[in-house]
Amino acid sequence: MPTRRFRPAAPTGAGPCLDHQRARQRALALLARRDFTRRQLHDRLVDDGASAEVAETVVENLTLDGALDDRRVALTLARRSLVVRRRGRLRALRELTGAGLDAEVARSAIAETLATEDEAALLEGALDRHARGPLTDPRHVRRAFTALLRQGFPANAVRAALARRAKAPLPVDLPDPDA
Repeated sequence: MPTRRFRPAAPTGAGPCLDHQRARQRALALLARRDFTRRQLHDRLVDDGASAEVAETVVENLTLDGALDDRRVALTLARRSLVVRRRGRLRALRELTGAGLDAEVARSAIAETLATEDEAALLEGALDRHARGPLTDPRHVRRAFTALLRQGFPANAVRAALARRAKAPLPVDLPDPDA
């Protein structure tokens, strides 16, 4: 039988219920399960009843101790987004910054991940999933094109991959969203 996660609600009107020591224990318990970004952990501690100042102090201390590392989280999230989920560079950047990572840290993690992976092969893998039907039908070409754009691949690279896959000129004029 699956277990349910129990999160007691913070008492209403009583103010913050987590002091520094209990907030640190809660943070360490959360970090024992998975990595969090600094912002995610801060927000989670505040949601659990710590004041913003206590949460910030705990996050700073854990960062100095090495238990909390945004770069490590960025590399993990970049690899999952790019390699496992076969998403493009732009979508991966949106996901990483959405997780609370600094844009420069996110770009660096994406670049480091793509240094060991072939971006064209990632696009081909994503095209395998999205190119349903023959690429002689303009509807299938448009559908694959827009799906790959939503996955964060650049329009020019998608156009070139579709043309290679069709082994002929594409039967439809695809729009240029970059223009």
